[in-house]
This record gives sequence, structure tokens and C-alpha cells, in this order.
Amino acid sequence: MKLLEHYLTLDSGQKKALAREIGSEVSYLRHLAYGRKQPSHSLAKKIETATNKQVTRSDLRPDIYPPEEFQE
Repeated sequence: MKLLEHYLTLDSGQKKALAREIGSEVSYLRHLAYGRKQPSHSLAKKIETATNKQVTRSDLRPDIYPPEEFQE
């Protein structure tokens, strides 16, 4: 699932909770969701954990974390 898809399913309280859990602000989370910013490798991992792998780090940063089917 893409971050934007996940982000759009959340209400404002859930967006705040997710932002807090990853150590960010809702406004920055919105920038990430809409592709205006790119998360660091550590933030990508935090988002993956916070979303229970609904949004994976390879979804967020395929340049650093290739999709599993291509990993050896």
C-alpha cells in the first residue's frame, strides 16, 4: 500500500497519532504522503513499523530497500 492511500484512510486524530509515533509532525507526514518529501531510511522503517507493514519501507524508498522479490 502506498503511504497516500493509507494516509487518506485516517481521521485527523489517527494522523496525529501516527505522526507522534514516528516522531514527526502531521504537516511533514502530509508532505511525505503526497510525495513532496522523501523519508530518510530510518523514518521509512518507523513508518513501516507504525503501520504494521501496511506501508513498507520498500514502498517508501525502493532506492534503498528494493522490493522483497528482488532481494537475494
